[in-house]
This record gives sequence, structure tokens and C-alpha cells, in this order.
Amino acid sequence: MEIRQSVTIALAVYRPQAKWLKEQLCSLNRQTYAGKLDLLVWNDSPKDFDCAPLLKKYITRFSYRILQNGKTNGVTAAFAALTAQAGGDFIAYCDQDDIWDSRKIEVMAAFMHENPVVSACHCNAGYIDEAGNALPNTLYGRAAKLSGSLLNSSAIEKINDRAYQEKCFVNKNWALGFCMLVRRAVAKAALPFPPMVFHDQWLELVARQPGGRDHLTDRLFVALFCGGFRFLPETLAFHRLHGKNSSETLHGVTSKADYYAQKLEKDARFLQEVTRRLPCGEIYAAELSWMAARKAYAKSVTLSSAHRLFALRHVRRGVTLFELLLPFLPNPLFSAILRLTRTIVARFGIR
Repeated sequence: MEIRQSVTIALAVYRPQAKWLKEQLCSLNRQTYAGKLDLLVWNDSPKDFDCAPLLKKYITRFSYRILQNGKTNGVTAAFAALTAQAGGDFIAYCDQDDIWDSRKIEVMAAFMHENPVVSACHCNAGYIDEAGNALPNTLYGRAAKLSGSLLNSSAIEKINDRAYQEKCFVNKNWALGFCMLVRRAVAKAALPFPPMVFHDQWLELVARQPGGRDHLTDRLFVALFCGGFRFLPETLAFHRLHGKNSSETLHGVTSKADYYAQKLEKDARFLQEVTRRLPCGEIYAAELSWMAARKAYAKSVTLSSAHRLFALRHVRRGVTLFELLLPFLPNPLFSAILRLTRTIVARFGIR
């Protein structure tokens, strides 16, 4: 089957380790996809790193272009700039330190070609360590271990169901950018990306919408692509686990005050953005109530505010229970829990 759609690979780099970036570029150059490919690179550390020599040496099978604006913009802004400039029918988001299977774009583009109403798809991922050695399990398998049956084989079918996706809470995010292939029309309609969350969380949320109108830009989006966000079973990428992954959970949080100022307020701002820009049904109303209860309890710990928050625990059970206990945790215990959380996330490779 001949597939004519073009694919833009959108790669953001920030002070990369040259060896890891080389390995990623080589895996891109080995892609077996027969359609047109091009590579857009956003250099978010132009004063510290020149990626041109590596690109010239290792990208030889398709064209590439380097974008930068002389300053550091952050990961979400970098991918937003790449999305705005992408010209392919599909956009494949790419990190600087992972490795792709040579069939990644071929398999995913074929799926999108065969399912023209699907907004975006997502492959499974394996894990490698800093030296490139394979680690046990996969993204779906490890997520399943952490959440019971979230992404095991039967659950993949469940979360691919459109009715289920339309009922998902905003904070239920399973997608990782380097595993995604998104239709250009959907990705561009998702602009501007909210600055308080990662690009992949926002893109997944937009892609699984049933269609509607962006209330900020008054643009119709996703209306033609009502098939939602689809998870594919194939393992087509390998995520490198190391100490400097930019998607670290609770990044910058070192105290309870940091948690309230960064995590809670960031969640609140993101939910406000979602309700302004996406079609909002009953599920968002429940999440708005949950957010209000979280903020009320953080401001004043009373039996009434605790009961109100506990009653809404179904929205995000783990976060709710943690925040109910948070005011009573001594700072050393909070710090220990923070270290444990980061260790678990690093081990399991998910946010």
C-alpha cells in the first residue's frame, strides 16, 4: 500500500549529550517510511550548543531545518514553535535522547492512513538506560503495574473507545510526545499550547475531543477527525531513563509551600485554560468542583473542607488522599515522600 502523506519530525533539543543525540538522529535517518519526511529542529540552547554539525553528518536521507530565536524558551514553547512551522500532513514529536525503531513512522502513518477520522495515535515504548542497554518491560506494562489495569492489553481496547475518552478527566494523561503521531490540522488547531503543562498532555486532550470550537481563537478544530486518540500495541520507540529527564514529576518542588504554589496553582490554571478552550461537558464540571475543593482545603483545613474534598476523590483518588494528609505531614516526611515519588517515576518511566 502506497502512502503519500508527508511527515514532519519535530525535534526539540536543549543542552543535549552529543552521544545520545547522535543515536537519536541515526534512528531517525534509518526510518523505513517511503513517503516524504522532513526534520524540524528547535535549538533551545543556541548559546551553549550547535546542533548543525551533528545534523549534517547523521541526517542524510531527508531535509532538515534548524529553528531558534537566540534564547531558551522551555520545552512546551519549543514544541509549539515547531508545530507552527511544521508542513507535513502528520507531525511526529521527538525528544533528543530516545531511540526510534526504524519502522516507527511507517507503522503509525499506515494506521493513520487507514483510519482517516483518527486525530492522533500513540505507540508503546520500551526503555533503555544511559548506556543504551534495554531495560525490562514497556510503557504500557509499567503503567499497568502502577495503576492496576490502566494500560494492560484489555485496557488498551477500553481507552481507545470514544465514549470512554470523552468521559476522561483532564488530569488523566497517558501520552508521551515521542510516541505520538498527530494530524497537522489537529496539532495546529491546538495552538497556542498552554505554558503550564507539557505539549503532549495538551495534544492528547485536544485529540480525544469529539470536535468543537476553540473559544480563544474562534477556530473550528477536530470536527473532521472524530475518531479520537488511539493507542497502538506495537513497541516502536525506546525511552532513555536518566537523571535529567525534563518531564520529571514535581520538578522544582522541594517543600510543601512549593507544592501549593507550583503544583496546585498550575493545575488550577490549566483547568481554567481547558474550560475556556475546549467543549466542556459534565466531566469538566466535576473536575472544576474537585479543583475548587482542593484550593479550599489548602486555604483552610477544616472538617467541612476535608469532607468536601474527600467526596470528590473519584476524580483523582491518589492526589486527593495525598492532599488530605499533606497539612499534617512533617517537612522531613514530605521530603522523603517526594524522593520516593521521583524514584518510582524514574524507575517506571512515566509522569
